[in-house]
Amino acid sequence: MITRLSLRRGRRGVAIAAICMALISASCGEGPPDAGSGSALLPADATIGELAATFSVCPEPLDAIAPAAEYLEEAIGWMKVDRVVRHSDDPDRTLPATVLVQGVDSTTEEEVSIHGSYWPGIEWALASGGQVWFAMGDPEMLAFDNMVLYVLTYTPDGKAFFPGRCQHDILYKPLVQALGEEFDARMNAIPGKTGDDLVIALRGQLPVEPPDDVVILNPETAPEKLLESLQFAVVHVTLNAALGPDYTICTYVEAGWNDCFVPDSDAVTIGYAVDAYLDDTGVLEVWLLDSNANLLEPIELLGTVNVPASLADTEEIAMRIEVDTAQLSKGEPGTADLVETIPLADLDIEDPDWPGLGGPVTPGVPGP
Repeated sequence: MITRLSLRRGRRGVAIAAICMALISASCGEGPPDAGSGSALLPADATIGELAATFSVCPEPLDAIAPAAEYLEEAIGWMKVDRVVRHSDDPDRTLPATVLVQGVDSTTEEEVSIHGSYWPGIEWALASGGQVWFAMGDPEMLAFDNMVLYVLTYTPDGKAFFPGRCQHDILYKPLVQALGEEFDARMNAIPGKTGDDLVIALRGQLPVEPPDDVVILNPETAPEKLLESLQFAVVHVTLNAALGPDYTICTYVEAGWNDCFVPDSDAVTIGYAVDAYLDDTGVLEVWLLDSNANLLEPIELLGTVNVPASLADTEEIAMRIEVDTAQLSKGEPGTADLVETIPLADLDIEDPDWPGLGGPVTPGVPGP
């Protein structure tokens, strides 16, 4: 399936829908080993790797991963869990549970809806002397009232970890890659915070809002008539060298900016498929930007490609582009080559030449 994340839906719906769908779809596989006895499986000094292998198993590869920071920022409230009163043993469903929540001066019982794969990691953290925080989701965006959006736990020595099926892959790994040595400090700063306070605690700053004269070709913000005049494309980009979380790569046409992605190792091994709009020039520019996708100060033009004249009138197309980023480390400019362009309707998702359907990030918004 072609995954059109940040353009076809708003940031909120994208992050929540993609990660919740990953949690649900992975439920068809086998859960973590001995999932019902989490507190007995590992010692209190277990490593993050051991925790991931026990409490965050991902049974099968995921088709798409939404930006992890955006997902964390969707929390509208927090509960610090003191004790689990009752919960279901079904590891594959979201069901009611009762927990004892620690307040400033007292504890209270709270009813929540929570996915069953979270419990083994929760039980381990509580039994080991760690901390457990429930980040609560917006009921208008979720299928259940008082639903736990994600669980953030801390080991006794303050290391942050996300229990639950696939959470290590879709939350922990990308956040560690982006935040580096600051990961644990940032994770320890976010419980209890929502809105702008949560964004600042996680990212260090609020999202950069582009000025009015910078056009982002997003259906939620761009004029409808403008988008109707443009040609839609799914652009699959692969690199020959990863650049890491300090950068983003975005595409641009004279009409405005398209989606971006982080040039990490996945961009080399499978590539990223991002949405783009093309104007009547048929020219698509590939730009290197900083980690904030700062559209006001792009770093370097990596190259341009041209839509073949034979497909200029096709309403929706798919483009496969290879970008030479290895030259940047030598002080030489990168290049972009158009490998293939086809009507989107003809794209075979089983074609090994089109493997990557990674999640884009929103231009003008700092990465985590």
